[in-house]
Amino acid sequence: MKKAQFTLTRGIFLLFCSLFCILYAEAQTPQKYNYQAVARDISGNLIANTQIGLRISIRQASASGTIVYQETHLPTTNQFGLFSLEIGTGTIISGTFNNIAWGNNTYFQQVELDPNGSIGGLSYTNMGSTQLLSVPYALYAKDAGTAPPDADSNPNNEIQTLNLSGNNLSLSNGGGSVALPTGTTYIAGTGINISGNTISNIGDSDNNSSNEIQTLSLSGNNLSLSNGGGSVTLPSSGGGSGWNLTGNAATNPSTNFIGTTDDQPLLFRVNNQKAGTLNTGNTAFGMNAMNNNTIGVTTQQMVETHYIQILTEITI
Repeated sequence: MKKAQFTLTRGIFLLFCSLFCILYAEAQTPQKYNYQAVARDISGNLIANTQIGLRISIRQASASGTIVYQETHLPTTNQFGLFSLEIGTGTIISGTFNNIAWGNNTYFQQVELDPNGSIGGLSYTNMGSTQLLSVPYALYAKDAGTAPPDADSNPNNEIQTLNLSGNNLSLSNGGGSVALPTGTTYIAGTGINISGNTISNIGDSDNNSSNEIQTLSLSGNNLSLSNGGGSVTLPSSGGGSGWNLTGNAATNPSTNFIGTTDDQPLLFRVNNQKAGTLNTGNTAFGMNAMNNNTIGVTTQQMVETHYIQILTEITI
């Protein structure tokens, strides 16, 4: 009697608890996707711990369309009536799963069930057809087919080079440029080579043309090239903070001056010979002035002496 229940048309139904239609490739082939359902009899009782027979058909364009692929499975349900399949790995009846053009048409999955699959002489009951729909990962992956390719087939033109022209340091292939302070000596860091007016990147060793796009950045006095391109340290006196030989503008007398900020004299030279000295105790100007003095005259003493001399002349 129980067997009769199973063979009634529509006397058996599958409660679909989840249906995973994620296509993926393990290494190269085969492709497959997961299918999971719960089997119950006409009374709603679980078909538990039973080997059942399933025939899966992939129909094109409609629920009754042409069968492009068909296979069978003999899964065993668990205590909850749950069974799982990897569609694409069953016993093939017709078609080639890898040749299904998923992107060119709509497809429907037809499921047929025989609850007595373990007995043999399989007799399937059609459980219906459902359209296969995309899942989020598949929706994302579809864009890979229309992703814009490289503008050309030359992998060598992705490599960029640095060039120094005057005080303009530029990166080829639209990598941008920065203006460097003049009168600066540059020392090559790791992955950087300086030859004349050309700065080049010599640190690439992975032979990967996709990670050659680099950018320059200047932080303080550190000039760096992205993606492991190395960096160079610019002299801290650069950056336009020094006094120009042709004069200066927009100065602030409260912060800009010529002199020292420690207890050291300010020296002047002509032809690399001392020609002037300013310090806390002595002041002298002229070639080799104060070279032989052991006790100098302070600026205050010079002023006082000159003042006394003027008073003396007035009195006389």
